Amino acid sequence: MKFRLLTLFILISIAPILGQNRTNDSLYQLLEKSEDPSERVAIQCKIAQGYTEIGDYKKAGEIADIALKQAIELRDHKGEGLAYYTLARLNQYMRDWDNALLYHYQAIQLFDEANAIEELAWSYLNMGIAFVAKKEYDRAIRYCNKALEAFKKINHKQGEAYSYLNLGYPLHYKGETEKALEQLEKCKVLCEEIKDQTGVGYVHNIRGDIYFEIGELDKALAENQACIEIRKTENNKRDFAIIYGRIAKIHLIKKELKKAEETLQLAEKAGLEIEAHLELRNLYMTYAELDSTKGNFKAAYDHLKASIDHGKVIVKEEREREVAAVKYSLNKEIEALQEKETQITEAYESELRECQQEASKGQGNTLLYIAGGIIALLALLLVRKRK
Repeated sequence: MKFRLLTLFILISIAPILGQNRTNDSLYQLLEKSEDPSERVAIQCKIAQGYTEIGDYKKAGEIADIALKQAIELRDHKGEGLAYYTLARLNQYMRDWDNALLYHYQAIQLFDEANAIEELAWSYLNMGIAFVAKKEYDRAIRYCNKALEAFKKINHKQGEAYSYLNLGYPLHYKGETEKALEQLEKCKVLCEEIKDQTGVGYVHNIRGDIYFEIGELDKALAENQACIEIRKTENNKRDFAIIYGRIAKIHLIKKELKKAEETLQLAEKAGLEIEAHLELRNLYMTYAELDSTKGNFKAAYDHLKASIDHGKVIVKEEREREVAAVKYSLNKEIEALQEKETQITEAYESELRECQQEASKGQGNTLLYIAGGIIALLALLLVRKRK
């Protein structure tokens, strides 16, 4: 459940302020044509976000750093905030929640100074998501509510909806399940109002999780089936694998073995098409339970082994993300040390030049004093000779 929730949180919090509706190729074309320095900063942030989403974290970090330096030079507070926000999102993808929060804290200060309320609100919302991942539910609720308040101020309906959406899990985990469901219903109403069917699907998805966890299987089944109907219009194979797998689990618990097997086949087909290792690991585990229930222990063993194999891939991918995060942090520390070393070297050389100038100036004064003394002595001798 942990990995699935983290993935869901990341997907539902892709910030519209960075407008990821263009490919990086077209963004590079825009960057080349743009003559507005602040616009160039914003475009580079969009490009970095694109690289983050495809897993090229190194490239994303490099471009975001360039955007940040340019924004600082321009004294463009909003652009600087966007760069920090982009770096925060990068760290969220790498599951480095502490660094993500540090960057978000820097971003919100700059957005506040620039009176960039929408950008500020998305940062608050992502901070709420990070705190959920850290299991700090009170803080998660606080920042989701701050996002909600900011979105309401500018009448941003989608932002309001997603703020309600992201209140669902932390309230549920705090034991306030009824309140969580109320917030999710508010999200659904707003999403229907603005015709955001993807958001409605997320509501059904999360409510399905909550009902499953509290043992209300019929409601959980209905929510997951409603989500599937929406995802069919989007051809979202990852969600097919996730939700069909969950529906199969419900059928298995209800002893509806034929329905469970049919649904698992749909989940497996979707998962294999996109190599969704997390979803395949979970559904093969359910397959093994189904096989054992039917007394087919050889099939149960094969499916259990397949589940373990996909689990190994997940662990490997998580470690790769952790290594990427550590490397990125180390590179940032090295860059900071190199910058400090450069500053110290420049200060030392400046001090040395000043000392040399002072010394040179002192030597010049000494020569003047000597020359003056010689002239005075010659004048005295001349006076005595005349006498």
